[in-house]
Amino acid sequence: CPDCKGLGMKREADIRKMIPNPKLSILEGGLRYYSHIVNTPNLEWKEFSLLCELYKIPMDKPWEDLSKEEQHIILYGSPVAHQYKLVSSSGNTTHRNQVIEGMKVKLERLYRETTSDWMREYYEIFMSDHECTSCHGKRLNEAALSVRIDGKNIYEVSAMQLKDLRNWVKELPNKLSDND
Repeated sequence: CPDCKGLGMKREADIRKMIPNPKLSILEGGLRYYSHIVNTPNLEWKEFSLLCELYKIPMDKPWEDLSKEEQHIILYGSPVAHQYKLVSSSGNTTHRNQVIEGMKVKLERLYRETTSDWMREYYEIFMSDHECTSCHGKRLNEAALSVRIDGKNIYEVSAMQLKDLRNWVKELPNKLSDND
């Protein structure tokens, strides 16, 4: 499967790990990834604050009291590109014209792109393994799963109990024609 690389599982940011206490607001540290940089000159915080400002998301409201739309923007980011600039504490200015990533999207991208084992372990704090939604745990692509013998694909055959598999294989010559 191209989505899970044949693992049958995908590691994805988990809302329960990103927001362990939905009674807390953003400013109270309710978003675990940003909790240590709230109201600091950190560029990630500045960019996230801008996202909230652009979409009028109140940062002093508990997560559970935010609307579904506000929660969606926080997790997945801006639906359209924005032109903005960020100024670091040292005075360096960065101009951007792009969508602003939400927390879930950012964590998954950083996890995917990092080459550091230490950072990968850090990002995993916010993640859980889930069955791949493309192959549903079968680990193969659609082309491989489309090949069938006696109505069964390779995944179904490999999942059979040995006794059932032996009986199925014994019966195959009776069920297949010379063209199969």
